[in-house]
Amino acid sequence: MHPNQLDPGGSDTNGELVDFIINLPLFEYLERDELIDVAARMDFIDLDPGEVLFNAWDKMAFEDILSKKVNLGVNILKGLANLLSINLKKTSSRLADNMLPMG
Repeated sequence: MHPNQLDPGGSDTNGELVDFIINLPLFEYLERDELIDVAARMDFIDLDPGEVLFNAWDKMAFEDILSKKVNLGVNILKGLANLLSINLKKTSSRLADNMLPMG
């Protein structure tokens, strides 16, 4: 196991992480046992300002979830789609508020 990887056996750190991510909109469609599974695949890392966290399609752990636990992957994708939809609505609203009236 990677030194920063969480123990899937339900350690205190794992439980604290689950308590934190349960409130994130990305994971709103997940049950607690699914959150535990996701938390077990998470790593803590330190980044400097401007350092890249990840690039598109870098997420091997997510690929593992998609191939081995399809329902869990689908629920994460539902949360992602919901977040994208909310952000698009906010952006559209801001754009409409800043447009000059026609005519």
